[in-house]
Amino acid sequence: MLWRAGWGAEVIRTALRRGWDPARPGCAFHLDVTEDDLTAMLGVPPAYEVPFARD
Repeated sequence: MLWRAGWGAEVIRTALRRGWDPARPGCAFHLDVTEDDLTAMLGVPPAYEVPFARD
């Protein structure tokens, strides 16, 4: 999946809404997202691209 600038900010906002405390030291949070979460974040269904599988 290609990285989009706004996607990183949306992931952080989602983690904050789900209880992530960025002031906590160490690996403080594990964020699981579903395909539906990704669709909501991206505005379109996620598309996975495998570069070596291109024609």
